[in-house]
Amino acid sequence: MRCAYVEPNTGVRGLASNLNFIEPDQNVVKNYAGCGEMFIPYGAISSTQTALIAADLAVGYLEGKLTESKKVSWKGDSADAEREGLNLTPRYQTFTSSLKKQPLRHPLCDICQPKEFITYQSKCGKRLYLPQTLHQKLCTYRQEEPASVESAGLLIGYYNRNGEVLIDTFTTPKASDQRTRTTFKLDSQAHQAEIEKAYTASEQLLGYVGTWHTHPQDVPRPSSPDKTDWRTHEQDNSDRPLFFIVVGIKTTSVYTLEKGKVIELSIVQEEHC
Repeated sequence: MRCAYVEPNTGVRGLASNLNFIEPDQNVVKNYAGCGEMFIPYGAISSTQTALIAADLAVGYLEGKLTESKKVSWKGDSADAEREGLNLTPRYQTFTSSLKKQPLRHPLCDICQPKEFITYQSKCGKRLYLPQTLHQKLCTYRQEEPASVESAGLLIGYYNRNGEVLIDTFTTPKASDQRTRTTFKLDSQAHQAEIEKAYTASEQLLGYVGTWHTHPQDVPRPSSPDKTDWRTHEQDNSDRPLFFIVVGIKTTSVYTLEKGKVIELSIVQEEHC
C-alpha cells in the first residue's frame, strides 16, 4: 500500500484530500498519515493507537509472519473487495490510477536489504554490489554438465547517490529464449516485461543495469560476440554505466565498459552489513 492524494470529487491525483474508496465501519484500513505510508483501522485516530498498530505490523514483518499485505484497502482492486464482501464508495469508479496491492518490500528499506554482499570495483572506481543470495542463485545455472546450455538474463538494480550499483534481482531464462552450449538469444520482450514491472512497482527506482550469462569455462572470459553485444547495450543506454556478469563453472567475472573498452572488475571484499 502507498500514499495517494486525490481531488475530492474527481479522484484525480492531487493534494486536496485523502482517498476513501471503502465505506467505513468495515474491517479495512484507511490512510491517516499522508505519504508516511501509515495505514490504520478506522476509529484508531490517536497517535498512540497508530504507533501500537504500526509496531505490531513491523514486528510481524521482521519475524517473517507477514510477507505481503493482508488488508484490503483502497489499493486493492475491486475484485479483492468483492471477494471480501466490502462496500466501495462511488469515488472508486472515478479513480483511474492503479488499485492493486503493493509489495511490502522496498529496495531502499534498510530492513529489506540483504545483509551480505560481494563488492566488485573497477580501477576507475565503478562499484557493483551483488548480494550473496543472488550470486548463489546465479551459480545454480553453471554449465557443469557436458550437455548444459548457456543461461542468460537481464540485471535489475538501482544506482545510489554515489553512482554505485546494487543488484536487486535478475531475469531468468525463458522457454522462448534460444540457447545452445555456447550461444544464447534472449526473448527480449519477455525479459523487458520484467524490467518494466520492477520499474513500476519500485516507483521508478529499479531498472535495467546490465546483463548476465553463463560460460562453459572454469574461469569465464568474454567472447568477441559478448563484447560486441555489451557495446551495443552501452550505446543504447549511454546515460548510465552498465555491468555484465559472466558465470563460469568455478568463478564469476564482472565487467563494465570505459569509453568502449571492456574492463574487468575485481572483488574488493565480501561485506557483512
